[in-house]
Amino acid sequence: EKRPKIVAKRKRLGDFEVDLMMGKNHQGALLVMTDRATLLTRLHLLSNKDSRQVSNGLKKRLAPIRRIIKTLTFDNDQAFSRHLDIGKKLNAKTYFTRPYTSQDKGTVENRIGVIRRFFPKKTDLTKIASSRVKEVEKMINNRPVRKFNYKTPNQVFSEKMHLLVKLTNYKNKAIMDIKKIYLQKSILLILVLTIGLFKISYSSNNRAKKSIFTYKLRAE
Repeated sequence: EKRPKIVAKRKRLGDFEVDLMMGKNHQGALLVMTDRATLLTRLHLLSNKDSRQVSNGLKKRLAPIRRIIKTLTFDNDQAFSRHLDIGKKLNAKTYFTRPYTSQDKGTVENRIGVIRRFFPKKTDLTKIASSRVKEVEKMINNRPVRKFNYKTPNQVFSEKMHLLVKLTNYKNKAIMDIKKIYLQKSILLILVLTIGLFKISYSSNNRAKKSIFTYKLRAE
C-alpha cells in the first residue's frame, strides 16, 4: 500500500479507482472510474480491453476534471499498462491494487455492483449503445446514497467542489495579502535606506565644506 494515507480517509476529491466490467464472453467492456470520496462515477464503453482504448477512454472522460484528480488506483490488468501516460496526461499519481486485496478498490467494485443492475452478467456489451451507458451513468450519479444521508454522488461532489473553490480563493487572497504586506515593507525599507543615505551624504558634504572653510581661514 503505497498510496498516501489521506486516500484511505475518503475525504478529499480526486482519488479515483478504475476497473473494467467485462461483457458476455469477455466481448466488450465498460471502463468504470469512481471517486472514492463522493462515489461520482464516469463510464466509458469499449469494444475490447486493449490498453490503448483504455488509456484513451480514461483521458477523455477524466480530462474535464483533471485539475482535481490526485491519484488513480488500477486493477492489476494489462489493460492498464499505459498508466504512466495516463498519469502524465491527468497530472495524477498512479497505483495498482495489491494481489488478492479487493479492498484496495472496494469503491469501484461497489459501483460495478450497482451498474450490474442495469447490465447483468452475460450482457453483450457490444450491442449496448453509448447513449444507454450515458443514461446509466446519469442515473447512478443521481441515486441517493445512505452513507451520504441520502444525498446523491453529484450533490456530494458539488458540495466538495464548492468548498474547494472557497478554500482556494481564501488561500489566494491570503497569499495576495502577504505579498501586499511584503511589498509595503519593502517600499518602507527602501525609503528608510534612501533617507539614511541622504543624511550620510548631507553630513559628509557639510563636513567637507567645513574643512575647506577652516583651511581657508588658516591660509589667511
